[in-house]
Amino acid sequence: MDTLEQARAEIDAVDAQLAALFERRMAAVLSVAQYKQAHGLPIFDAAREAVVLEKAAARIRNAALRPYYKDHVQNMMDVAKQYEAALPYIEDRRLDAWTHNKAIQKSIESRRITDGQKAYLRSLKLK
Repeated sequence: MDTLEQARAEIDAVDAQLAALFERRMAAVLSVAQYKQAHGLPIFDAAREAVVLEKAAARIRNAALRPYYKDHVQNMMDVAKQYEAALPYIEDRRLDAWTHNKAIQKSIESRRITDGQKAYLRSLKLK
């Protein structure tokens, strides 16, 4: 295996770990979303986001990489907010049956949500 193949293999291995961690993170996001919904809390919390971003930056030793990692974490939070905002429409069955099931179908087709989230959404399909 040459240097390029080794580097790509390393990237693939890291990507596999990141995928598992993303699924774990999104499971925690689901718990937060359910808590916020049950307690009437807003999805967006600017103060919390600022703290998360600062903690994220502090974890990166290479100063040149910090802004890129902050962007990555911000993107993950944006995806989580989208998920949190959409989920109550499905869980509370606020949509007509066709739209409800179509929204689930389109979400399941998405590459932006995890397999665990897809399984959860499948469980909410109307028969």
